[in-house]
Amino acid sequence: MGKGKRRKLVDDGPDEPWHRNHGHPAYRLMKTNGANGWVVVRFDGACQGNGRTDAIGGFGWTISWVGTGRKADEGNGVCQGDVVTNNVAEWNGLLAGLRGVADMVAKSTIHWTRPDGVLIEGDSTLVVKCLSGKWRCKVRRLAHARDEALRLLAELGLPWHIRWIGRESNAECDRLAAATLTCGTVGPSNEDGSDDGDAQAERRMAVN
Repeated sequence: MGKGKRRKLVDDGPDEPWHRNHGHPAYRLMKTNGANGWVVVRFDGACQGNGRTDAIGGFGWTISWVGTGRKADEGNGVCQGDVVTNNVAEWNGLLAGLRGVADMVAKSTIHWTRPDGVLIEGDSTLVVKCLSGKWRCKVRRLAHARDEALRLLAELGLPWHIRWIGRESNAECDRLAAATLTCGTVGPSNEDGSDDGDAQAERRMAVN
């Protein structure tokens, strides 16, 4: 059997040691779909002044049970920093949702069921592709967010899967994110990155 050319999924640069060939421990837990007994983490983000130094991002997240759709938890918050974009807000929403699952696991008792896995759903193509390892992540602040998400998933030790959903299916998280921003015009959570400099940089590095 001849040697085929291996497809490079992620960057081999110095900031990518865990993700080469999906070598991060979290990827060993990754499955092809969710199942009953899992929880669904949905997330969304929005930003006022996208990419400006005075930008403020809002994010929302929900946790519900696969199959029944029964709500387990939800939340929202605001992120500020040197540069805040729609994508920074999206990642913050995902991280908050994963921390919510970690809290569920830590507090699981006879009255609080421990989930068997985590199905992540969001309308950000960038987050879905980067966390799954299909796209490279070269923007440093977004790479740090991806690393934190993988760390949380590895610490949870539960099977997980991530998939894209349309904005119409993510309306609740969109509402939670927008509720944190009470003035100005809130930028939409972009699913293809067309209005976000971070996303444009990431898409140029996507593996086709």
